[in-house]
Amino acid sequence: NGQDSYIQDSGTGDLIIYGSGETLARFKDDGGVTLFHNDLPQFDTVGTGVSVINQISVGATATFDAKVITGTGATVGFGSTAYFKDDAKLSFGAGGDLEIHHDGSHSYIKDTKSSGSLYIQSSNLVFYNQAGDSAMFRAEAGSNIELYYAGTKKFETTPIGVLVSSGCTLQSNGGASFAGI
Repeated sequence: NGQDSYIQDSGTGDLIIYGSGETLARFKDDGGVTLFHNDLPQFDTVGTGVSVINQISVGATATFDAKVITGTGATVGFGSTAYFKDDAKLSFGAGGDLEIHHDGSHSYIKDTKSSGSLYIQSSNLVFYNQAGDSAMFRAEAGSNIELYYAGTKKFETTPIGVLVSSGCTLQSNGGASFAGI
């Protein structure tokens, strides 16, 4: 038209572009576009966006906005939250050294190497029950460590030793005191 060049299919079927004996692309009127690699479909445009048939390889940074949608059958989905279905593992390190996953019944944070350590760093570390309303373990940097049973403190470290259920004190110098005896 003097500015742009056009390819127009005026027939009744799809517009198909062939290479040397194999399909390169297929264009459907009022439908999707399919791109091929080695005569196999790899990428489709669909009514909700795009569909990648096999694998995506990103050579640089991939950026997703909050509108990323995945199908309900997806193993991993991203949006404002990352979702991992049962048995899908989040893996860190060149050799998969750290895994986080859920198997349908139990949840795991696993250091997969036989050497090395798993470090959890905090100035105040607290483990709660699943409901989040009852402490099970508490540790404060430079202070005491406490163990709980059914939300009640049963054991704690003190500057002079340990205190067991507020009725028994064992001291680091070998001394001991027992309430009620």
